[in-house]
Amino acid sequence: MFFHFGLGAHGGESLRKFFHDNGFATLFYLNGELPRIVREDFLNGNDGLPQLQQKVADFRKTNACGNVFVGDIKPDQILKDVDYEELFRRLDEAFPDAVWIWLIRHPDKWATSLSHWLSFGSEEKAGQFLQSARNGHAHFHCSAFHYFGNRTLGSPTGNGKANVVQFALGQSGWPLFVEQLEYASGYKGLTHDMLEMPHVGHHKPHWKFPAPGANKFNSWDFLKKTCSDSFRSQRFSLSLDAPWDDEVDSGL
Repeated sequence: MFFHFGLGAHGGESLRKFFHDNGFATLFYLNGELPRIVREDFLNGNDGLPQLQQKVADFRKTNACGNVFVGDIKPDQILKDVDYEELFRRLDEAFPDAVWIWLIRHPDKWATSLSHWLSFGSEEKAGQFLQSARNGHAHFHCSAFHYFGNRTLGSPTGNGKANVVQFALGQSGWPLFVEQLEYASGYKGLTHDMLEMPHVGHHKPHWKFPAPGANKFNSWDFLKKTCSDSFRSQRFSLSLDAPWDDEVDSGL
């Protein structure tokens, strides 16, 4: 089982296509059902996320080998009163045998992608949104760094468990990423004939932020520089009704 736990506009739609083309049953947003049932289990105090577990079990039955990919759970929709690390802990307990997929990208490139759903009208409003996007990006990825960092293949702080695979959009090599997925899972049936990540779900941005240094973005350098324990107590939110989260992951 592979589980993409990340934010929207991070390439999730492309990841879904890859696993679908590899014959996996794919649970991906499901018209909002995935974030809804996870949130319900949180609010009802249901340990183990039983609704999501049941949904995964149902989809597993549709696949001859029981192979399942889960993604686009909209973590920022789920978490209106709990933190990301708590979400990761609950997911981890519910699916102890999963391989976790962590997609990350340059924060300003992410802000550019999100602009597809927005209209700023002025440089000032665009700048305010950029700062908000940077904060939201940092909060999510620093939470992932604190929780999953030492279990991620290639992490400078790795502890050897390695059931998390990170892919930095525009920087990481796709063939290596596929090899790491197989290494972490023990599953050897993934397609190796692609040199790049599939490009699916791209939406034209309405505002392009400069993103200086994006072509040299190193995710681990970014995380080490940006993240601190302060992110464990702070909560950033772009919007509880973010328009880019009202539909399936837009990709890039």
